[in-house]
Amino acid sequence: MFAGSEERWEVILEAELWEALGQSGCPLCRLAHAAEQTYWTWFVLENYYSGPTLETLCRGGFCRTHAWRAAQLAGNRLAATYDVLARDAQERLRTALGVIGASGARVTRRRWRALLAGTLERKGPCPVCQTAAQRAGVGARHLVVLLAEEGGRARYAASDGLCWNHLVEACRLGDHPVTAFLVEDFLVRLGRLEEGLQEFFRKSDYRFAHEPKGSEQQAYLDAIERFSGPPDGVSDIAVPGRARFPGRTTPGA
Repeated sequence: MFAGSEERWEVILEAELWEALGQSGCPLCRLAHAAEQTYWTWFVLENYYSGPTLETLCRGGFCRTHAWRAAQLAGNRLAATYDVLARDAQERLRTALGVIGASGARVTRRRWRALLAGTLERKGPCPVCQTAAQRAGVGARHLVVLLAEEGGRARYAASDGLCWNHLVEACRLGDHPVTAFLVEDFLVRLGRLEEGLQEFFRKSDYRFAHEPKGSEQQAYLDAIERFSGPPDGVSDIAVPGRARFPGRTTPGA
C-alpha cells in the first residue's frame, strides 16, 4: 500500500460511518449491506470466474441465501462458476471413494470417518457473509473511537442506534465509558420499544379497539429490527408497512 493511502482509507471509513449514523437503521448493518452490494457488483462484472473467487467458493461456497442472490444477480454467468465447483466436487467424491475403499483392518472406524469427513466437508465461510462481517467489524472499531468524543455521542444518540448483535460487537471493543454509554443508550431505546409494544397490546383489548391505530401496530417490526437488524435486501423479504431496506423510517425511533 502506498504511503498515506492507509490514512486516507481510514478517513473514508470514518466518513462512511458518520454518514450511516445520519441514516435510518443500525449503522453497522448499513455498512455491512454496502459491503455486500460492492461484492455483488464486482462478482457480476468479472469475479464470477476469477481464480481467487473460485478457490474461495471451492473451499466453502455461498450460504443458501447468497447462492440464490447470486443467481438473481449474475444469471447464467453462474454456469461457468458452478462448472468449476462441480468438477471440484467430483474430485472430492473420487477421493472419498478411495477413503471408503481403504476402510477395514488398515484404518480404524473412527479414523476412517474423520478422513471421509475431511474429504467431503467444505468448511470455508460464505464470502459474502464474511465480507459483510469484516466491514461491520471495521465500522465497530471506528464507532468506539467516535463515541469517545462528545460530538460522536450526540451523533449516535440522534441515530437509530445499533442492533443487538452489533451492540455486543462494539462493547467488546470499547473501553468502560464507551460501553457504559452504549448499554445505557440501548436500555433507553428498549424502553421506548416496550412502550410501543404495550400500546399495541392495549389497543388489542376490545375496550380500546375503537381507538385509531398508530405506530404501535409496527412495534413488533421495530423489535425484530432491534434484535436482528433490518431487512437488508438480500432475501427480498417484504413486510407489511415496512421498506425492504433500511427499515425504520424515522431516525432515532
